[in-house]
Amino acid sequence: EDIATLIADSLHSAVERVAPLAALVAAKTDFNPFFVVQFLTALADEGLLAFDHRAAAWTWDLEGILAKGYTDNVVDLLVEKVSRLPGNTKKAVQSLACLGSSAEAGTLALVFGISTATVDADLEEATRTGLVFRADTAYRLAHDRVQEAAYSLIPEAERPEAHLRIGRLLAARTPVHARDEAIFEIVSQLNRGATLLASDAERTEVAQLNLTAARRAKASAAYASALKYCVEGSQLLAGGGGERAYRPLFELEFLRAECEIVTGAL
Repeated sequence: EDIATLIADSLHSAVERVAPLAALVAAKTDFNPFFVVQFLTALADEGLLAFDHRAAAWTWDLEGILAKGYTDNVVDLLVEKVSRLPGNTKKAVQSLACLGSSAEAGTLALVFGISTATVDADLEEATRTGLVFRADTAYRLAHDRVQEAAYSLIPEAERPEAHLRIGRLLAARTPVHARDEAIFEIVSQLNRGATLLASDAERTEVAQLNLTAARRAKASAAYASALKYCVEGSQLLAGGGGERAYRPLFELEFLRAECEIVTGAL
């Protein structure tokens, strides 16, 4: 009933007239308001929901919608929508998906090596279509399914490289005085690309960053997260690093033991 009212109001039509369309939309979107809007927009983009100027009314093709074979999986609908975005916009949305559900405009500018004004321009179309929201100085994906859809467009084999590239850029370009604040973001990216770390020196550096993240998490009583960072850091140093790696490895293992005691992993 609510969806029928929304569609009737949007299309300047009677609730009774839009009832069959509303029933189909409700079935396809499982009554999720965000998905309802995205589904209706997709129908308009495909011409299956259009304004008939001669009749001076909105019309729709229920048989055409069914024949089109729209999947019950809304992620597929969003994948199609993200894939139709302009090149730079699609890349920006994919990078935002790699960073999480939200990121500061400055962080995105850092990742791309461009100005925040260019970031705003690149994401303008995604914002217009409702896939991304701008809140103060940050961008946020409209729904976790949008993140899932954008991320799925990155070939699985290329994802570790994408995360490692972002992590390296964040680590290199984040000022020393601001690194502690950004440590979880940096480490999250580097850990997801850790399989591609080639040199002992870089593995040791990333392990040190995991140690910093573990200490910060422990200080906030987030012992499970601290334990995760300790395990990640220790694995990076296992069987390599030489004398240089002994001290961070010892500190990681010692902190890991503390966190295991606190979390009951005796």
